[in-house]
Amino acid sequence: MENKGKKTRLISIICVLTLIILTILPGCNFIGQTKKNDGAAEPVIDQMGNQLCCPVCQSTNITDNGDGTYKCNDCSKEWKYDQTVNQIDVIDQNGNTIGTLDTNAGYVNGGSNSGGSSYNNGGSSYTPSNGGSSNGGSNSGSNGGSNGGNSSNNKTDKTKFDYKQFAKDLNASIKRFSKSVKFKYDPETDSWTVVGPDGKDTGLFGFKYSMKDQVFYTAEDAWQRNFGFEETYDNVSGAGAISYDTMRVKFNYNNKEWMMQYWKGQYGFVLIGAELGLYNRDPGATNSTYYDCVTDAEKLNMSVKVYRQDPSDQNKYNLLFHRSPTTTWWLTGFTPGTLSAGSYIVSPDETAKLRAEYVINFQNAEQAQVFINGLENTTTIEHNAPKRSRSIKFVGLSLADYEKSTKSAKYAVAENGKTVYMSWR
Repeated sequence: MENKGKKTRLISIICVLTLIILTILPGCNFIGQTKKNDGAAEPVIDQMGNQLCCPVCQSTNITDNGDGTYKCNDCSKEWKYDQTVNQIDVIDQNGNTIGTLDTNAGYVNGGSNSGGSSYNNGGSSYTPSNGGSSNGGSNSGSNGGSNGGNSSNNKTDKTKFDYKQFAKDLNASIKRFSKSVKFKYDPETDSWTVVGPDGKDTGLFGFKYSMKDQVFYTAEDAWQRNFGFEETYDNVSGAGAISYDTMRVKFNYNNKEWMMQYWKGQYGFVLIGAELGLYNRDPGATNSTYYDCVTDAEKLNMSVKVYRQDPSDQNKYNLLFHRSPTTTWWLTGFTPGTLSAGSYIVSPDETAKLRAEYVINFQNAEQAQVFINGLENTTTIEHNAPKRSRSIKFVGLSLADYEKSTKSAKYAVAENGKTVYMSWR
């Protein structure tokens, strides 16, 4: 139990770090920078993920007016930023342009301020068009401080890491990230998932981890759902160090051509597992291998147990994991391990050592029966890498005989109303 707890904590830490690195840190400002920020307003972020500031006084206490203009809550200056021409225009209360500024002055890393209480934009020019004073690119602070360095454009030393600034930017990035996505707890699988702005269960890069079942699995609205399935995917999967057995069970139901495809094998160099995908299409596409993923209304409640043959006894199989019943279009389960350690391609002799037992609850007995007919007509199992196949024959059994014979029967199926039990290895 202690080892399982350590593994669980390690997996959680890896997931959190991955999330931070890939989604949070790219929006942080790693450049050491001095700027005003009294926390009076939420950071304003542009479309590129950069934090904006007042181009006149460099305060980050600014308000986005929502019409392409901004207002500084400290110096009361207003401005507009036209990204098409990469220009910042300072405007008066009537919206008239009264001066232009270097674009960099509108970002928190637009320049440095080593002295003085006022900021002259690090050498950028503020030239009023209606008279008045001009900074003219001055590098001196009004209270005796000096920007120093290059008098034309004194930029921050990018070799210095500002840890305080990093902490502030990280906090702002987390707030921004939390507004765009939400974390949701799924009590059915005892797992957390990432929910997108549209409320869909996208997972982290399409995958989740069930604390209940101790397996990795795919989210309901993983990115793969947008692409359906065709046999080309199986043909190219071997290039990604994925080796598996697969079979396609085809049947007609409710005026659609259905396919239930099964996989089991080694995924990359670190995972072994099994899958079951539900697909269908309108009739008539006989020359195509493409199917759509089923709709939410067509999902089925399913579960799977995956076993591995005991090295010392070919008639004995040890349970790897149990994916609890769930209503889904793509039932998956992956656990750390290998069938052939260090092998880029795993042979069919190794993938055949995995046994998968499914319990599938169909919408009704009619759908269950046409599936069984399709299963009994399935005669081959393919191995994707190398491309090989072997003959199979599913045997229909009573539920009582099925429970007794799954250890010895390679391909067995039984039904109880709308519930189908099947085993393959």
